[in-house]
Amino acid sequence: MPPVSALTISVDLPLAYLAGFERYQAGPKKIKVARLAWRARPYLWGRKNRLMLPQGAKGGSGASRPCNLLNSRGKKPGLGGCVSKLNRKQIQDEVLGILQQAPGGIRWSELLKAVTTANPDTPPNSIHGATHNLLKTDERIEKIARGTYRLASLADAGDSATIAKDEAAAQTPVEVETADHTRVTYVEADFYQGFADWLVEVAEEVNAAVALGGSVLRGKWGTPDVLGVLKPRTQDMLKFEPQIVSAEIKIDPNQPVVAFGQAVAYRLFSHKSYIVVPNTTGEDDMGRLKALCSIHGVGLVTFTLDKAAPDYTTLVLPLQASPDMFYANQMLRRLLTADPTAFEQLF
Repeated sequence: MPPVSALTISVDLPLAYLAGFERYQAGPKKIKVARLAWRARPYLWGRKNRLMLPQGAKGGSGASRPCNLLNSRGKKPGLGGCVSKLNRKQIQDEVLGILQQAPGGIRWSELLKAVTTANPDTPPNSIHGATHNLLKTDERIEKIARGTYRLASLADAGDSATIAKDEAAAQTPVEVETADHTRVTYVEADFYQGFADWLVEVAEEVNAAVALGGSVLRGKWGTPDVLGVLKPRTQDMLKFEPQIVSAEIKIDPNQPVVAFGQAVAYRLFSHKSYIVVPNTTGEDDMGRLKALCSIHGVGLVTFTLDKAAPDYTTLVLPLQASPDMFYANQMLRRLLTADPTAFEQLF
């Protein structure tokens, strides 16, 4: 049997079990590694597939160290086994660890890069496959945007400030003076159902509408105070896809800018969006709202701060738009989870 090279490999096997050689790149030097014949496999399994790499070989650190001779499938020997590759579970554990450190979410490409960089000896395809399987099947992970993922347990932590603000706004009392000069206190939630009924019965914009408000949908982009859906009826000759209508209601006449910002945000998942503000809103604010709503296609409705007779009046009709279906489906999934009864009523 010819010598391997000046760099020898110490193998705890009879030479009769060795046959052939293959060259492998080991840093700046090339060394020859014995390739095991098929008949050597039983012997190797009994010895846990281990040999010793000398000083200077890939993975060495100045002294001989053990190295796996066969790969994970037991077919070919090689120096790649000197540094253990991650299996699927280990890769997925790495992914979960990275997600745990990203409360705001992390993009798919950045996640793969982080795992690949930390584990250069694991094949990129293995990392890709294990990561893809985890993100698609693990219920602990949610997709918060296209190509962006986050642990569901971190969602409320990241959005807690907005959620608390929405919940407080729905129950913040506002005192108003009636026509007979008596003082009455209302909260936003007092007008949710009334506007939902108006959308169905008077405006006829939707077939069904429900009062949501607060933080039912759990997220920093807020929850519509009223959500409705227009679906084709049996007698309609031309059928169409269901259309989602959202509304943001404010009883404080000093919050028109807040109302406008939220109504525009709802257009991500709505075909139509409304702002509903008191008719006591200042002339200057009302004029600006009319202009902004006309430009951005948001509907504007005013009402009287009287729960018994709100007298909803349309000032600007909303323009129908095409929502982003990713965010529309995300909103509907959250609604189904948070309030299955409301979801069934709408869809």
